[in-house]
Amino acid sequence: EVSPHEPLVVDFGAVRECHDFGLAPVAAELADRDRVTVLGLSRHQEKLLRYFGLDLGAGAGARRAAG
Repeated sequence: EVSPHEPLVVDFGAVRECHDFGLAPVAAELADRDRVTVLGLSRHQEKLLRYFGLDLGAGAGARRAAG
């Protein structure tokens, strides 16, 4: 288990299929963390995470393109 104050990277790069409804519980678990970096998601999926309350910051698209 990682402290909520430690940076966390979640990499979806190897995920073949990710349903929108499956992102809601992920966002709920990550929303209270101080620093989360999410890699390997589409813009649509990133928007959903933001809608569900996850703060991805302004650089999420750049991190996605680099990953």
